[in-house]
Amino acid sequence: KPLYSGRVLLLPFLEQGNIYQQFDKEKAWDSPENSALTSRPVIPFQDPANANGSPVRCDLVFVTGSGTAFDGKKGTKIHDMRDGSSNTLMVICSDKGPANWAEPTDWNVDSVAPPTPGANNPAQDKILVLFGDASVRIMRGDYFRQNMRALVSRNGGEVMPPEQ
Repeated sequence: KPLYSGRVLLLPFLEQGNIYQQFDKEKAWDSPENSALTSRPVIPFQDPANANGSPVRCDLVFVTGSGTAFDGKKGTKIHDMRDGSSNTLMVICSDKGPANWAEPTDWNVDSVAPPTPGANNPAQDKILVLFGDASVRIMRGDYFRQNMRALVSRNGGEVMPPEQ
């Protein structure tokens, strides 16, 4: 079981290097050694439209599972994304994210139902997503659910229908 989320490894790239440097990576995210750090909010992991919940919540989760960019413990190189990085969904915004940004909980496509849309546009059923090329898109929820496996696949060879 992982000690902490991969989001901890992103901290230096999100102007949160001070938290990253102090974080004891040999201990679990909720250990006494890390609890003072994980009780701090990390705003880049939160949907600004989500006014509900804890200040340390996380609305952005990695997409994990078989065939995704985060498949198992082995890293994925850009050339392993045969569908193209602009066609490989890697992160999704959901109001059902983990209670804490450091908690090692993400969205595993093999075992968990599709996440509900984040607070950005729940009435319009819109989902904020991040692709492997770092592009961020607002996607219709019905399109996402119908094409979910193809969207998260890194090398399935699917040709995506245009979103209408």
